Amino acid sequence: MSDPFADRPFPRGALLGAAALIGFTLITVGAARIEAIMTAPAADAAPVERIDVRFADRADGAIVVHDASDDSLLAVLEPGSNGF
Repeated sequence: MSDPFADRPFPRGALLGAAALIGFTLITVGAARIEAIMTAPAADAAPVERIDVRFADRADGAIVVHDASDDSLLAVLEPGSNGF
């Protein structure tokens, strides 16, 4: 079998355009990193509520979530749900 693209080289303009785009991207990102452009940190949000929790396993495989201060039940995470 003969190669149908043997006498047709890849278009030079497309190669130069791709190289220019890659070069421009690398230079722009490098300059932005060096000059610290648009790197303002996000403001930390104040917590609305904070509680200490305690996790416990049940015999059926569920995870029970309790408030650590008064041992009240907050949630029951069934087996196979919520990533457990």
